Formats: sequence, C-alpha cells, structure tokens
Amino acid sequence: MEDNMLRYIILLFISLVSTSLFCSCQHGIDKDSLEYPPEYDESGVDVSTTDPEEVRKQLEEIANTPYPPYTMQGGDMFRVKVYGEDDVSDTLGASTSTVTADGYLVLNLVGPLYVKGLTLVEATDLVTKAFEKYIRYPRVALIPTNIHGKQATLIGAVKNTGVISVRDDTRLTEFIALGGGFHTGLLDGKEVELADIPSSYIIRDGKILPINFTEAIYKGNPLHNIAVRPGDVVYIARRDSSRVLIMGEVNSPRQLNWTPDMTVVDTIAQAGGLKDEHWGTALILRRPKGANTGAELKVYKVDIDDLFSGRGRNFKVASEDIVYIPKDSITEYNVFIRKLLPTAQLINAASSPVYWFNSK
Repeated sequence: MEDNMLRYIILLFISLVSTSLFCSCQHGIDKDSLEYPPEYDESGVDVSTTDPEEVRKQLEEIANTPYPPYTMQGGDMFRVKVYGEDDVSDTLGASTSTVTADGYLVLNLVGPLYVKGLTLVEATDLVTKAFEKYIRYPRVALIPTNIHGKQATLIGAVKNTGVISVRDDTRLTEFIALGGGFHTGLLDGKEVELADIPSSYIIRDGKILPINFTEAIYKGNPLHNIAVRPGDVVYIARRDSSRVLIMGEVNSPRQLNWTPDMTVVDTIAQAGGLKDEHWGTALILRRPKGANTGAELKVYKVDIDDLFSGRGRNFKVASEDIVYIPKDSITEYNVFIRKLLPTAQLINAASSPVYWFNSK
C-alpha cells in the first residue's frame, strides 16, 4: 500500500505540473538569476541570535557562570545529628529523615520545617534555630545520604530517558552517554541511529541555549559541549521526522530519510540515478529556517554537469528540502517554481501524505 500511495502522489504531482504547461504562458523567473545554495546551517533550532560573535559571547558567559550550589529538594534524605542529644537525633541504626514532596523536613521535637530550595548551610541554620527553642546551644549537622537536587532531564531519541544526576563537570556528551546513547531503530528497513543531532537542543531557565549539538558531539568543541546543570532539559530530536523529497527526472522519485551529511549527489543516487533525458540544472527548494509550513520557499540551483564532473561543489541538503530535476525546458522549470514558490501548498500535499503512510 505504501508503494502504491507513493506512486499515486508522484503521478498526481506530475499531472499538476503537466497540466500547468498548457495553461501557463507567462513565467518571469530567470534561471540565470538563481543562486547556489547557502552553506548548510548546522546551528539547529532557533535561538536568540545566530551571529557567530554574539553566540561565542553567550557561550563564554555560560562557561564562566559559577555552578549553582546544591539546594534541598523533595525526596532528599539526611541523617540529622544533634550532638549530645541522641533522643532527637537520627542514630546510625535508625531511618534517615526525608524531605517531603512539598518541601518539609519533619524532625523530632521541632516538627516540620520548610527546607525546599535552601542550601545545606541555610537548612542547617534553620534547623539549629528551631532546636534553640528547646535545647541550649544545640550543635546540629545535616548529613546527606541520598540527594536528588542535582538532576537534569534527558528526553527524545536516547535509549534511556528520564531524570539523571549531574555533577559540576558533567558535560553534554557525558550526559547523553548516561542515558545509554542514541536510540536506534528500523527506518525504511535499515537499522540506523534515530537521533537528529542538528535539531536537538537544551533548555535552561525556560530558554533554548545557543548550543550547536554537531559542534559538541562530532567535533568536541568545548564551548558547545557545556556542563549540564540541575534543572536543564536536554532534548534529542528524532531523525525519522526529517525527510527530503527528490522528484523529476530520476529513476525512482521518493522521500528520503535526511541525515546531516546528505548531499545533492546522495539524493540522486538514492533515487536510482538520473534518467537519460534531463536538464543540466537541479533545483533545491528550501523553506527558510524557523518559518512555518506555509511560508514561501527559496529556490536555488545546482549545475548537475559540473557536479558529476567534479568541477562543481556537492552541496548539502537540509531537512524538508525538495530536490527537483527538470526534464528539458525552461517552461517546465518555471511552471514548477510558479506552482511551489508562492504558498508551498504543493509541498505539503506531496510530502505530508507520504510521510503519514511511511510512518505506519
């Protein structure tokens, strides 16, 4: 059913283009004015700025910010010791005192004390003052036995999602490793890593940090491989939602699973190669980064002859790109663009159902 639906959509697309050839006699797009694709943007999801110098300054500020001290949270366990007062202390053989879910530490004699969010020093001072009402010059110690305050959350395409304890030197790459690494699975019949690294991100204090996961994971850039802090949320995006559509004069038009290193040549090869008759230019239609689904598409060109002769650059494609190989004429070229460029409706009609059926 999947193959039949894909063929149906491709035929529908071709019929729309073919019909347009008869009803369109005006086309104002000059192929010679089109530019080559820009450098593939590996910066991932939208952040507050993409200016390299500003990003560097923000990353240096993040690196130089002191690591936050431990603060008490619900579920943390302590042995409370009041020296010389064994009847109100947690002895070595007794159960420890646990901070309740709503932040209270319940102690003998003094009752519940709200300690959530306090540092160990602040909590010790609070407990000492509480005992001063009943004991002269109490000497109090809070001895942690099991704490949860230094934890961050890992979700997405990793083997083990959840809340993970972090230290002041737990870097992003180590944090992902603590989650068992990237999740793998079958994608179009192949066993692959399902992580979409460039689209992954980290949230701190409600904001997305300008972290380039490609720089951190594949290149080991210390500015991007930051220390994960308590309360951070690290999201590893899934690659099975990232697709590239290749159409036109190729032997097997289809949607492809996008990878960060995928190039124009890769898309043509995975589509079974070029047909005997094709125009010497490939078109890449790309939605601007961060734009919504209905946004206008940008059109770029790639010289196929130069590409396969080694004279031209093998450009990388981005997730959701359309690679189109016209057959032989400027008319077909312009009709195709005029249909796709204004509203991007056709890309939604062509790609969304294919993805829906591929996901079943």
